[in-house]
Amino acid sequence: MKRPLLTGLALALAFVVSGPLAFAQIQIMPLGDSITKGAVDPAPSLAGYRARLFDLLNESHVKYQFVGCTDMNSNNAMKAAGQQFHNGYGSWRMDGLRTNLDGVQQPNGDDNMGGYWMVGGTGALRQPVFPDIVLLLAGTNDLGQGATESVMENRMTDLLAWFQKNRPKSRVFVGTVPPRGANLAGYETYNPAVQSFNAWLSKKIPALGDQFQLVNIYSVFVNTDGTLKSKTSPDGIFMKDGIHPSHNGYVAMGDAWFKAIKPYLTRK
Repeated sequence: MKRPLLTGLALALAFVVSGPLAFAQIQIMPLGDSITKGAVDPAPSLAGYRARLFDLLNESHVKYQFVGCTDMNSNNAMKAAGQQFHNGYGSWRMDGLRTNLDGVQQPNGDDNMGGYWMVGGTGALRQPVFPDIVLLLAGTNDLGQGATESVMENRMTDLLAWFQKNRPKSRVFVGTVPPRGANLAGYETYNPAVQSFNAWLSKKIPALGDQFQLVNIYSVFVNTDGTLKSKTSPDGIFMKDGIHPSHNGYVAMGDAWFKAIKPYLTRK
């Protein structure tokens, strides 16, 4: 399989964590599982929330670069603009994501493109990358594969600690885990576990300081009273297969990510 090189120029300019980014090009790394990949999003969008975020960034005249080691599920417009890159891999858990930041481990699921996503080298034929913004969404597969909440907390803590130590100038936006749709068996026990983990995230992330910020992705999929949006609701926002968002769900996710990162962007 052809392994696309990381785009982005490994800019070595300073990052001001507490305010807007003050340099020409902002590197943004989407990081996560098949939802970050954009699985089941139909053509011509294909890219899930990344397609919506691509449009919003362009409309806002922001000079940016998506970075990552794969271009799976990226549409033609993104490819033409050189914005097809990300690190979203189907079936991956938090521990697999963590290992491949500075090492290589092939869990069940999509090819990890040689690993060493952040640090490069060691056979990966890539330069280190220092993203200014990381959009992290992980936990769906951990829960789906039976991880307990304590295991998930440990995995997320380890993943975030890596960024604290190795990429302290990267601002990491951590999304809450989406629920499962009522059309998928086992949602009655799965969704309370999601809510419990998200409640832990809501305490954990603010305690880590300004480098990290919580983004409430879960709220995209529920009504104002907290009940799940129906698969057949008028806005069509809920997951079409019980796990992945519908196209409109992905659009709403893109809106949520953009709203969170907008204060830290600069115009061209």
